[in-house]
Amino acid sequence: MRSPLNGRNLQTLKRLLVRPDTRTGLPFSTLSADQEKRLYTSAEYTGFSKGEIICTQEISRVSKIFVVTLGALEFYYEEKGKRLLDGELGPKDVWGGLSVLFNSHMAVHTLAAKEDVQ
Repeated sequence: MRSPLNGRNLQTLKRLLVRPDTRTGLPFSTLSADQEKRLYTSAEYTGFSKGEIICTQEISRVSKIFVVTLGALEFYYEEKGKRLLDGELGPKDVWGGLSVLFNSHMAVHTLAAKEDVQ
């Protein structure tokens, strides 16, 4: 489910992306006011249903960075059918940056919705 960012979703995103403290914030504290504005206006609201596979490691192209606002995602790395690394993401967590910045947009992990996610 994808839709343009509406006023309510924009306010949620702004709350999550405020200049963070070092313990709980997101890595956007170095953005200028203009860069923050461009980020807010280009953001897209996306929801996923529980169990939905969002990206598959080494198969899916990752073209955006995900910021979780509600729900939980799980990520994992598999080799020869065994999970070697796994974890969970919840509100305020960010995923996709490594793929976009350092791995030619190729998914480093598989990402799935552990519960309904926004």
